Amino acid sequence: YDAMHYEGVDRSLEQLAAEWEHGDVYGLVAFSQGAILLSFFLAANMQLRLARQPALLPRKALLIGGSWPNPYTEVMESLKALPAEGLALLGCDVLTVAGERDDVNPMEMALAVSRCFGGAASVHMHPGKHIVPLDDASLDVMSRFLLSACGCEVAEPPAIEPAALAAAANAVAPAAASAATLAAPPATASAQPSQSAASQ
Repeated sequence: YDAMHYEGVDRSLEQLAAEWEHGDVYGLVAFSQGAILLSFFLAANMQLRLARQPALLPRKALLIGGSWPNPYTEVMESLKALPAEGLALLGCDVLTVAGERDDVNPMEMALAVSRCFGGAASVHMHPGKHIVPLDDASLDVMSRFLLSACGCEVAEPPAIEPAALAAAANAVAPAAASAATLAAPPATASAQPSQSAASQ
């Protein structure tokens, strides 16, 4: 979780973005390094949607055992500057699941990521370590979260008031270039993920 560079991340992001080639994505589930990758992928695309640019956002994103993506701190921090209620209107809900005794990715790091998503975020804590929790309470929370996206009509991104849109565009301007790069990584990337944010 303390890495400052993710080798092969472009290829991982390219594979993630390719999921939208088959149509709208209702939900994504990611664990550990995969949750780290998905967190800044979501942050970048939320910024793009607020700026009325093409964006790739699922209806639901479940981040399990994740941590703070150090190389993309600017992207995450710029999201925190936006009104929490505005992020809740983007049509992408984010559930963070963290273990109280996680000895790989500290719980505090996962909670810091969750706070970046403002009104779009919710948190579930379990008493375990660095695992995908399979206790009844956790399974109930995660299944209800994901199933709430099923059977819903795919809608256009919610309308945002012009004043709020202008404020959001100004707020994300410093990170716009990096957000666009994250959302559409170069197709020529060939490095295999090693210390990367690839899904485990």
